[in-house]
Amino acid sequence: YKRQGINAEYGERFNIFVMAARELLKKATVGSVPKPTKVIIIDTKESLYEGFQKLLTNNVLAAPVYNQETKQYSGFLDIRDLVSFVVYLFDDNKVADNNTLKETLLHGVKMFATPTTDGASVSYLSRRNRFLPVTEKDNLLTVTEILSSGVHRVPVVDDNGVVINIVSQSTIIPVSYTHLTLPTKRIV
Repeated sequence: YKRQGINAEYGERFNIFVMAARELLKKATVGSVPKPTKVIIIDTKESLYEGFQKLLTNNVLAAPVYNQETKQYSGFLDIRDLVSFVVYLFDDNKVADNNTLKETLLHGVKMFATPTTDGASVSYLSRRNRFLPVTEKDNLLTVTEILSSGVHRVPVVDDNGVVINIVSQSTIIPVSYTHLTLPTKRIV
């Protein structure tokens, strides 16, 4: 630790804290995370505008996208996808500044249409945000490892594969804070 400019006592206490946090996350199950009253699901048949409107109306940052025909989730539609898509269109001067969100999205979808696709869709954009499900029996360490791989949300599914909860980093923090005793002595 001295090589890194960290005093040894602090480094030792930090390691103890990390080990305690890992143990806590191993013991706590996904089922201990509070569930929302309703999980918002976007159908692959919804337009891009309808999908983003559903996120905005329900005040959520992302929602799983489900294909009724294949009975599978394709990923998450994320509000950041909307921002990226709109910024791309405006940066390349592909839309007028006074367009509504709906007009902008419809124009963008048409721009990306090819003879073999309908253009940008909720299904297409959702594949950017992987769907890596866990069950309520899994531990929070497993979820944390998934989150540390670049995934922003981890869906919790029941025995039938239906999403019943979504866990994010901001969901795990309160659970950890409630159960983990932090060192009281300040060392720097």
